[in-house]
Amino acid sequence: MAVKEMVMLWIDPPRKPLPVKHYSLLEYYCDEPDCDCRRVVLDAVSDYGGRIFASIHFGWETLAFYRKWAESCGL
Repeated sequence: MAVKEMVMLWIDPPRKPLPVKHYSLLEYYCDEPDCDCRRVVLDAVSDYGGRIFASIHFGWETLAFYRKWAESCGL
């Protein structure tokens, strides 16, 4: 299933040299049974150097939702 849903990203920025031009975006969703964080983490990875080039945390709710959620989690 992961291969079917994998997203490939090709980047060729005009003035910013990056070590590679092919990236995969890996999605991570919370699987805690009682968690309701409603967010996803996207990691941009490549087979070059085996490292994460970017980690994007995205939530689709309002800022007020996440402030309330953070308070309830003691963050």
